[in-house]
Amino acid sequence: MSSTENRHNSAPPVGTGDHSLDEVFGSAVSLACIRALPVAFFVGTLLTVINQWPALFGDAEFGYVRAALTFLVPFCVSIYGGVTMLKRMRGKLAAAMRAEPQARAAASPGHSRPSASAKPPPA
Repeated sequence: MSSTENRHNSAPPVGTGDHSLDEVFGSAVSLACIRALPVAFFVGTLLTVINQWPALFGDAEFGYVRAALTFLVPFCVSIYGGVTMLKRMRGKLAAAMRAEPQARAAASPGHSRPSASAKPPPA
C-alpha cells in the first residue's frame, strides 16, 4: 500500500471528524476485554493446577465452581486494570484537547497580549 493510500484510509485523529472520544474509548474497552482473555487463561490455568492439585493428581473431588472462579478473577482484574488506565488516558487526552486551542491562540503572532510590566507606547 502506498503512503497516499494509507493516508486516505487512516482514521481521523481522536476528537475530530466522525469519531468522538466516547466512540474511540468504547472500542478500546472492547479491546481490553479481548486482551484479558489470554491473561485469564494463563493465570487461571496456573492457579487451577495449584488449587486443584489433589483433585487433578489424587483422589480428591474436583471443584468446578472454584475452578470457574479461578479463571474469572484474573479476567476481571485484567479488565479493571485496562479500563482504569484507559479512563486516565481519556482524561489526559481530553484536557490536552481543551488546552490545544488556547495554546494555539497564545502562540499566534497577531494575538499576543502585552505583559503587565510592559510600558505603554509614548503618546
